[in-house]
Amino acid sequence: MNKLKRVINVVLGLIYVIAALIIMLIRDEGYLIVLMILAASLLVYSVKQIIYYLTMARYMVGGGIIFVEGVILFDLALLSFLVNSIPQQYVMIYLLFYYVLSGVISILRAVEAAKMHAPGWFFKLIRGIVIILIAIAGMLFSGSAATVSLIYAIGLIYSAVLRFITAFRKEETVLVM
Repeated sequence: MNKLKRVINVVLGLIYVIAALIIMLIRDEGYLIVLMILAASLLVYSVKQIIYYLTMARYMVGGGIIFVEGVILFDLALLSFLVNSIPQQYVMIYLLFYYVLSGVISILRAVEAAKMHAPGWFFKLIRGIVIILIAIAGMLFSGSAATVSLIYAIGLIYSAVLRFITAFRKEETVLVM
């Protein structure tokens, strides 16, 4: 990991911690803040994927999948921006479903990394399991928006800690001659 990626991980970790603190302070309306953070991150990622397709991936094998992924995520981002007008329970279900999906994707990436004997697959597996456990806790204690907001804030702090660990972890340097 180069120095720029390390700095980006630290900055994103700090943003996660600040967002978690804001959500903890405004618990009753915190789920709307969570929703806007989710929508903004989906929008940025989807635009990044579409630009990547337009500049490079259209010439690659399987590049069309990147374009389709970008369009679907763009659609999800727009849905996330518009979902604040529906009842609160449905918004919380949507957020928890998104969190479970994130955990499942982390687990699938870990399994794929383990098949290729890549380092760090166990770290990804634990991350996915913890994310799913946080989402299950959110489902079990979904009686109020404040509780779900608190659980999501804990998840954000967990993600921030993982970003800090990733940024400051020493990695082997491979010398190719």
